[in-house]
Amino acid sequence: MRSRSANLGRGLLFAAFSFALSLSAYACGDGSPSGVTTPPDTGTTTPPVLRTFDLRFKGVGTLSDSIDLAHQNLFVGTGSALTHQLGGAAGTPLQLGASNLCNAAQCVWFFDAFALPSDVVPVGVIYAGSILANLDETLNAKNTDTNAVITAMDIRPTPGVFGISEAVTPKAGGYHLSNKVVPLADLPATAAAEGAQKRVITAVSFDSGQVRYLSYAWDHDTTTNGYDTQVVEAAQAGVPAAAEQLGTNGYVVTAVGGNAVDGFILVGTRVHGATGAQTVAVDPAFSDILPGYAIIADLVDDAGTVTFIYQL
Repeated sequence: MRSRSANLGRGLLFAAFSFALSLSAYACGDGSPSGVTTPPDTGTTTPPVLRTFDLRFKGVGTLSDSIDLAHQNLFVGTGSALTHQLGGAAGTPLQLGASNLCNAAQCVWFFDAFALPSDVVPVGVIYAGSILANLDETLNAKNTDTNAVITAMDIRPTPGVFGISEAVTPKAGGYHLSNKVVPLADLPATAAAEGAQKRVITAVSFDSGQVRYLSYAWDHDTTTNGYDTQVVEAAQAGVPAAAEQLGTNGYVVTAVGGNAVDGFILVGTRVHGATGAQTVAVDPAFSDILPGYAIIADLVDDAGTVTFIYQL
C-alpha cells in the first residue's frame, strides 16, 4: 500500500517522462527510421476502428491509468447535491473505506481520473452525491440513462448522504439498471440469479442493515450462457487478498462496497464456464503498470493509507 502523496508523485513522474519523450521525438523528426520518407496523408487513409468495451467490467483488459490527469474530491453535505463530470477520461471507482471522512454534516470522497488509451472509444466519468432521501429518485432516473454504468456506491447513514461514481460512453450504450435491496445472506444466491440472466452487479453498499446492489443488462452482450458469480466478505485489510483469490478463480471483480465498520463485499463475475485465471495486482510498482490494467477498487483506511487494486 502507498500513501496518496506517493500515488500523486507517480502520476507526475510519468507525465514528466511522457512530456520529455514527446520533446525527444519532435527533435528527431517524425520518428521514422533513418532514410525512410513518410508519404503525405492524402486524406484517404481509413481511420482506425476504436474499441468499444463493456462498462460493466470497469475496463478490465482495456484501460490503464497511464497518465494521472486529476486528483479531486467530492464533498457532499446534508444540504447539498454535487456532481463532477470529466469527459475523455477514465477514472477510479469512488474511494471507499475510511470512517473518519464523514462527520455530522458531510462526507468527502476522493477520486482520480486518468488519460484514455488512444485506441478506445472515448468515455467519461461522473462523481456525484446527495442526501439519502434522494437516493431512490437518483437511481430511478438512471433507468433512462442507457449510456452510463454506476461503478461504485457508498451509503453513509451519518450524516445521511450517499456518493456514486459512473462510467459513461457516447457509443454502444444499451445499459439497463436494476436497483434492489436484499439481506446480506441472500446476496450470493441473488447474484447467481442475476448472472444467469446476463446481468452484472457493478456496485454494492450496506443500507440499513441490508445490502443495496446495482446490476446491469447490456443490449450488446453476446454471451449466450450468462455469468457465474461469487460473493466474498472481507475486512478492509483482507480486500486485496480476496480480490486476488477471485482473480485466481477466473472472476473479474465487478463490484466492491462497504466501509471500515461493517466490512466489505466483493462480487466476482465471469462468463459461465470460464476457468482461466485473471491477473490482479495490488498497488503495483510504477514500472509494472501495463496497458490493459484497470483500477477496480480504490480504498483508504483511517490512517490515510490508499490502496489501489488493479485487474488485467
